[in-house]
Amino acid sequence: MSNLPLEGVKVADFSWVGAGPRATKDLADMGATVIKIESRKRLDLGRLSPPFATPGRDPDASTFFAITNTSKLGVTINLNDPRGIEVAKKLVAWADIVVENFSHGYMDRIGLSFDTLKAIKPDIIQISVSVAGRKGPLGTMRGYGNSAGALSGMAALSGWADRDPHMAPFAYGDVVAPMFATVATLAALEHRRRTGEGQLIDISQTEPLIHVMADRFRAEQTGSGGKPGNRSAHRAPQGAYPARGKDQWVVIAVRSDAEWAVLAEAAGIADPRFVTLAGRKAHEDELDAALSAWTRGQDKRVLADRLA
Repeated sequence: MSNLPLEGVKVADFSWVGAGPRATKDLADMGATVIKIESRKRLDLGRLSPPFATPGRDPDASTFFAITNTSKLGVTINLNDPRGIEVAKKLVAWADIVVENFSHGYMDRIGLSFDTLKAIKPDIIQISVSVAGRKGPLGTMRGYGNSAGALSGMAALSGWADRDPHMAPFAYGDVVAPMFATVATLAALEHRRRTGEGQLIDISQTEPLIHVMADRFRAEQTGSGGKPGNRSAHRAPQGAYPARGKDQWVVIAVRSDAEWAVLAEAAGIADPRFVTLAGRKAHEDELDAALSAWTRGQDKRVLADRLA
């Protein structure tokens, strides 16, 4: 059995919730020894996030926390106690990488600034994750992944054309930023291997979100953008369609002309304009109206099972 690629790499993980722990999970799953530092006085909010494996809000039963922190070791340290800081410094001396996503200035205030870390371990690599980076006009901003969703323009580009910006029901900043943090960490390890130098890497959740939405920004600039609602450039129909009863809905997404042919037969829709994706996109309003006329009389669960 071959060794995992990051075996021998040691990580002191001070991060919490999602934006930091997802990056250190990548490192741990690839063989790095990751020690997650927590506080009993201020629980990781991930531990309080549903769903829970047992009734109630047991901090040891959050599946969100469990899947975000696989392959790690753990220790509790009171970072508000000078004795706890001394223990933390021992972990820094042991580690190759320190990861944190606290509010601006917290590491400095408790005596764990990057200069202090370098004094302990000259080639240390520090990864800091925040909403808008540690410097610049928004460097002191506190927030979470949804804050980055607003700052990046994601909310403004989401939803329906006749409505206000729509915040996604998921903090995408907490998922995209860790991917960039993981890649940056690997690059920092390679840089240190070649030069012997550590470094501080400043990951802004907002900038990675802007990066992954480049196609949407380009569409806006060329005039082919607009809020898509539930529609897709590559699928039609795609949306939430009314089902029988008050405020009942069924979601349908057709991936190919062959799938449409099956759906059209089930729905009794024989319009030749809808045979190809190009035709369905060109007449999408009529397509949605025809499909809605059929789904409106259907029980949503029965229909979902039938279509699946």
